[in-house]
Amino acid sequence: MQAHDPVKAEHYSLIIDSGLGDIWIAIMGLSSMPALIITAVLVSDRYAAGGWKLLRLALLALCIVFWITWSFLGYPLNFTLSHRTVWLSLPLATIYMVGLSVISRHLSVRLSKRNREFERIAMMDPRLHIPNRRLFEQRFASTFVKTQREQTSAYLMLLDVDHFKKINDNYGHEIGDYILLEVSNIL
Repeated sequence: MQAHDPVKAEHYSLIIDSGLGDIWIAIMGLSSMPALIITAVLVSDRYAAGGWKLLRLALLALCIVFWITWSFLGYPLNFTLSHRTVWLSLPLATIYMVGLSVISRHLSVRLSKRNREFERIAMMDPRLHIPNRRLFEQRFASTFVKTQREQTSAYLMLLDVDHFKKINDNYGHEIGDYILLEVSNIL
């Protein structure tokens, strides 16, 4: 089943999950290491998924469910930290960090590829798929800086299609685009 607003549905699920995660903290009697690890995981996930707005709601759910569960259980406190508790807490702490790093890296690579694609698209004419004025200006500025730095020369050749406006006016922009594309192919 698909939600009308998937982001809102996901945020709602994360808020519920926050409350469920704190049931474990209450059951463990606030055992320090697992409580801190679970809280850190819950808080970082919620902030990453929805910023402060989602985090505030998740923290509210977390506190309410914790207090209800903890009071229902008679306010247990477990200040002892056994070797078993430490060993059972380590997988959550390490697997979460590794998983978060893998996902962050994957997103970073995808974002970088998308940005390069957007930059390429921005430098091309969308209809003709040939370099546009923006690419010309960028390369012109780059070449100018290079010639100044290296004290070399560069040459610029400008071409003009005579009476091109008349072609566009008399035959339409599609024919004008075709002519520009053919000139581009010849060059």
